[in-house]
Amino acid sequence: MARAGQGFGLGVATIDDSAQQIPAGYRSAGSFAWPGALGTSWFADPVENMIGILMIQRRVEEPFPLAKEYERLIYAAIDD
Repeated sequence: MARAGQGFGLGVATIDDSAQQIPAGYRSAGSFAWPGALGTSWFADPVENMIGILMIQRRVEEPFPLAKEYERLIYAAIDD
């Protein structure tokens, strides 16, 4: 099941509409990513010409808060 603003293609999650994301609007339309089961995460954003890779191994009920915060901080650091 896709989240709002997100689709799937070639085995990865894709962003179709960045304004519908939750939290809203930090990944560009056309970016793609995939989170791992134990917290690893990666994304590629062709619009911003960047990739991000987070390599952790942590088994908890919700393993992705750190990955979300990592990505938020990366996008916050962009100085256009």
